[in-house]
Amino acid sequence: MGRLKTVNTGGKLASFSGSLRVLSESEGMLQKVEVMLLNSDVNRNNWQYLNLAEHRHLFADTPLLVAYKGKQVGDGHNFDEVRNPDGTVTASFMSATAERVVGWFKSESDIRLETIDNKEWIVGTGYIWKWYAQELVAKLRGQGRENGGMAVSIETLIDEMHMDGDTEVYTKYQILGTTILGDDVAPAVVDAGIRALSAIGTAEIRKMTLRVASANPQSLADSENNRGEDDKSGSDDKRKGKMLMNSIRKKELSEQFSGYRIISADENSVTLCSAEGDFYRVPYDMDNGKVVPGAKVSVNAVVVIGEGETSVSVPMADVRGEDLQEIKDLKEKLNAAEKGRDSALKTLEDMRKAETERRKEACRNAIENCFNEFKESCDADFDEKLCEEFLTDEKLCEYAEMEKDGKFCGDAAAVRDVSAKCAKVMKDAAKEKKARENAKKTYAFDRNDGEDGASDGFNKMIQSIMAD
Repeated sequence: MGRLKTVNTGGKLASFSGSLRVLSESEGMLQKVEVMLLNSDVNRNNWQYLNLAEHRHLFADTPLLVAYKGKQVGDGHNFDEVRNPDGTVTASFMSATAERVVGWFKSESDIRLETIDNKEWIVGTGYIWKWYAQELVAKLRGQGRENGGMAVSIETLIDEMHMDGDTEVYTKYQILGTTILGDDVAPAVVDAGIRALSAIGTAEIRKMTLRVASANPQSLADSENNRGEDDKSGSDDKRKGKMLMNSIRKKELSEQFSGYRIISADENSVTLCSAEGDFYRVPYDMDNGKVVPGAKVSVNAVVVIGEGETSVSVPMADVRGEDLQEIKDLKEKLNAAEKGRDSALKTLEDMRKAETERRKEACRNAIENCFNEFKESCDADFDEKLCEEFLTDEKLCEYAEMEKDGKFCGDAAAVRDVSAKCAKVMKDAAKEKKARENAKKTYAFDRNDGEDGASDGFNKMIQSIMAD
């Protein structure tokens, strides 16, 4: 790929080729793609980009572009250069074959550094507007290059560079955009290419897509006429093998096509039925053991009644129409009943929570009132924290769950616990009081009335008796 010329910023405009692959569809009208953008190897143009980490974020909010030449999807960096009245030269994208913007990288979170085959790459997740680039999306998901993809080339504006021998080394640069190249444009990086993970892919898959395209009956007839006699006849063993393969494939593919019922499956396509009774044929390929689905094609299913010339083909919709409507009506009734049930359960839960809070409050009041009555009516020193253990949320919940004969009794149980606690305090206080009173009692023989302290009351009494 040749160099691009200088634009009015005064910098050098250069490009770098990477690769892109299609990811699963996302966000309605957007096609999600993954692009290998830039590495630090010397490319075919003898250019080298350094400081990848510092420049990674510059890809955010930059465009994805493609050029069209007639019916050819993808070309090169197509634009014209025009000279302005002040003498400067700028790029113009007004010609019919000029590049046009078909997508972009949303934000910095979509750009990352990744090591691929021992090389550090800047890799981006981009989005293409499917409505405005239908041919490009179809090509990416379907035909692609021979290896299943298309190449891309990064447009950069060089701010700082130096020479290393005959290699131009870029150390500071701006990211202008990413161009998706045509099949005949050689990428600057060896083996760079778009890998279409969701592509239709192989010739067999494309043949199968054609075979089930009910909008084109002639294609179906041509496809059948081209089959060999051996294929048409087949043996019982082959048919048994296909039936076994179909059963195995259906099990393997069930997770990939969630939301659909798999009617049949073989080595490269699957037939699906939606909840509404619509039928689809989806070709797929395998990529490192993973299923890569192609474009979903709507098909008209028919039921053949009878054999030979007397057979009649009836659309499946006519055969199953009434059943499907009945199923739809029953599902609506079921959904309404489930909503009613959920609403009733929510109401019951709200009522249960409210009743629990009411009971806890009743227990709390009963505990406090009982404790206050003991403090006011009893001659004992009650600690204010005496009943705190009964007022914890855990204990109140325990009281709230107590019932006897279907009636709430937790508040009465709480009063009993408080009463027992206070009664113990009163009993301990009475014991202490009695001990104090006993310690204050004295007898005559314990008194000492002598002036010299040598005699006590008891001795005097004995002496008096002896004197008589």
